[in-house]
Amino acid sequence: MPITIMKQGIALLLTGLLLIGFIPNATPQAALAFSMSFNDNQLNLDVSPGANGTACTELVISNEGNGDIDVDGNTTGDDLIITPSNFSVSVETGESVSVSMCITAAIGSLHRNVQVTINASAEDQYGNKAENESADIAVIVEPYASLSTHPELPYQKVCSSEVEGLNFIVVNNGNYQDTIAVEVLNAEDLLDAGFMVALEAAQYVINASGELPVQVTILTPAFDASSDNNHTITFQARTTLNGETISHNSTAIVDISDCGTEAEEDDEDGIPSISLIPALISIGLLAIYRRK
Repeated sequence: MPITIMKQGIALLLTGLLLIGFIPNATPQAALAFSMSFNDNQLNLDVSPGANGTACTELVISNEGNGDIDVDGNTTGDDLIITPSNFSVSVETGESVSVSMCITAAIGSLHRNVQVTINASAEDQYGNKAENESADIAVIVEPYASLSTHPELPYQKVCSSEVEGLNFIVVNNGNYQDTIAVEVLNAEDLLDAGFMVALEAAQYVINASGELPVQVTILTPAFDASSDNNHTITFQARTTLNGETISHNSTAIVDISDCGTEAEEDDEDGIPSISLIPALISIGLLAIYRRK
């Protein structure tokens, strides 16, 4: 009997060992973690005419866990073009991998600040997942200034001794709202020629891609049959960005004609007629601008 019991025990032991051999291996458990950061905290994009609107940096992905991982990421950032917009990299334990990223804005696009975000997930070969991570970078679409001017009427005939308004169109070709100063450059020469010249304001705020008519008010001199009665009005618009002044000039020609009328005096003491009052106000405005 003891021998039989012993044989049964040995048989059970062998069966148990065989069963153990069929138990599948347990999935290794790993503490997975990773981090992401940009080499630069900020990228500036030059979108002025002639630039490429692109800047690049490195995204560094570090494996901070105890297992190799595959990291998949995607980007978000307004209407900017981000290359690559998606990525997938493998990072060994204790190692780091860099992903080169370039960000592009369209040439001429509006000045603005954009936060670009990278979102990523990671897992090991057994399907164990790390906690998702994200990284941000500030992107500035840089402002640039550009402007142009042109007269509404390049040439016009005007009567002598009359108040006239000449319009010059100022166009903001820059990518942000800009304060633009205006001036009649040859105001002194016009005064010497008998004109009175004034601007309603010395500066204007114009939106990006916007335009604005600026009126130059003149009181024309008397007609002189013995001389040239064509006179040039030289108008300038300018703005300053980062210490650099940008300006643009345009001209209009006025041809003084003898329209057969004379300015009437209100009385014998030489009180100016009502039609000349705006011109006299213009003189005061011009004097103010000249003192500034």
